[in-house]
Amino acid sequence: MGTRMNTSEEPIESILAQFVNVHHLNTVTDAENAFRARAEAFKGYGSICDSFRSLFINCVLTLNQETSANDPQVSRDYLWVLLRVTDNFHWLSAAERQAFAGYPFPALSQLRNIFDSAVLTAAVAQRIVTPAEVDGVGADPKERDPALVRKRRKQTERRVDDEMLGPLSGLSPETRTQLEKINDLFDLETHGHRLTATRANEWLLGQGPLRVLPHYTELQFGAFLCRHIETMWMVHRLLPLLRLPSLASNGAFKRHWDALDEQFNRSSLGLAEQVGKPVGYAIIEFVTTKFPFGAESRLSL
Repeated sequence: MGTRMNTSEEPIESILAQFVNVHHLNTVTDAENAFRARAEAFKGYGSICDSFRSLFINCVLTLNQETSANDPQVSRDYLWVLLRVTDNFHWLSAAERQAFAGYPFPALSQLRNIFDSAVLTAAVAQRIVTPAEVDGVGADPKERDPALVRKRRKQTERRVDDEMLGPLSGLSPETRTQLEKINDLFDLETHGHRLTATRANEWLLGQGPLRVLPHYTELQFGAFLCRHIETMWMVHRLLPLLRLPSLASNGAFKRHWDALDEQFNRSSLGLAEQVGKPVGYAIIEFVTTKFPFGAESRLSL
């Protein structure tokens, strides 16, 4: 069926305005604001997010002042990593805003993409695979058969999974088990929004209304919060790779990066020791082992 165009002289916004219930729109805004007020009670979490944003933006501003994509010392592989990591920052910020507005489970599905992207980038930085392999590019860069490119990408992703998360990773069995649980959690929301669906439980049991507006529960927001901090730590570990070798070592950057890295570590340790969640120990082993970068690390491609 084709789309019918509005052929009347009356503007479409005037036609639709008569059906808008302003009270309903205000209830959405009020619910989002109420959710945000509850979520902002996690002061330590907010401090980590603010510190990470400040460090990341400062690093990119320095890059913009010192170099450009046309700089002859900037390799294509460096640009590949640079764009991947800055995209990760963009997605992390978007997920955080979405979660604080009252949609933590949809925001969780975004973290899945960032997690996978960061793992692939770390693999490239350690020369486990090349950027071309991640992108599915073969020996002939002009060859762009979509099915073949997709097949190559999948093959590369399986190799990276084995090396970074799976049987060839060298990670302890317990850590691998916990990482599989995180993957399963991501899958539940990414494929079929099964976590979001739990918001209807009270209604299905006859114990409450069917909720479509944001409604704060610590369990739901906490699930996002933990995965967000962990994924942020992975991207934080990649950040020093963006600083070109020609840039002088920056003591302020190192102090900030080290202090923030320690807070990420403490957050996962607290999850394990104070909350009793072994995933905290698993994240520490995973990030420190498979993202073995420090404030003075450089990309050697």
